Amino acid sequence: MSVLRIVAVFATLTPGCPNSSDSSTGAEEIPKSARESKPLGPVESVERTATIRMPSHFADLFEVHSALIRGSVVDARTAAAQIVAERPSVMLESWAPYLYATRDAATALSTAVDLSAAASSAAELARSCGACHAAQAARLSRTLVSPPSMDAGDDRATMRRHEWAFERLWESLVLPSDASWKAGVDAFVELPACADDLSGEQDGEAIRRARETVRSHEQAARNATTLEERAQIYGALLPTCASCHASGC
Repeated sequence: MSVLRIVAVFATLTPGCPNSSDSSTGAEEIPKSARESKPLGPVESVERTATIRMPSHFADLFEVHSALIRGSVVDARTAAAQIVAERPSVMLESWAPYLYATRDAATALSTAVDLSAAASSAAELARSCGACHAAQAARLSRTLVSPPSMDAGDDRATMRRHEWAFERLWESLVLPSDASWKAGVDAFVELPACADDLSGEQDGEAIRRARETVRSHEQAARNATTLEERAQIYGALLPTCASCHASGC
């Protein structure tokens, strides 16, 4: 999976130059493995802590995304609970409002009762992460992966491209990234034709409804420029993946 390579290189999150009001606060000791031979200053400690935490943090975030694509609200709730339980050992004051927003979204997701509610909370969770990264001028590196090819008549290849596209939509919120959003939208609207291969009337109808949802959001997705607009669209599209997969697509 391409996004796993992305998660692996998200290990460096360096806050932008802090304001004079920024200060480091600590509740827990930095793990011994994270220490250096010389004492760390406040900002150095924050940078070190962020470097250590980001891989697992992004892994939990992506598990939320993956679980809801599979239609597993239970798995998404479990991943969200992990995010709620996270406590940074040190942090800047400027992180606080974003950290609280992230925890609020993860808490709502951890108690979501259905796919629609879970998708809405997952979108807000991704948006709040992206808002924090943008506000802190965080430098997030990632491996850019080209989209899978579209082989005529190969439904599996088409689905891989579709999956790649939705990962880009998620990535565009979390980084955040305009380029990822555009790439994701361009590829996501190239819908698989699996509805034509299904004999079950109910399954076929569920997939046709999902396809209509995607098409109805296409123009809004292409016009969306803010994190809020994009998160709303992502949250609306997320359940369509699960409904298609549940119907055999």
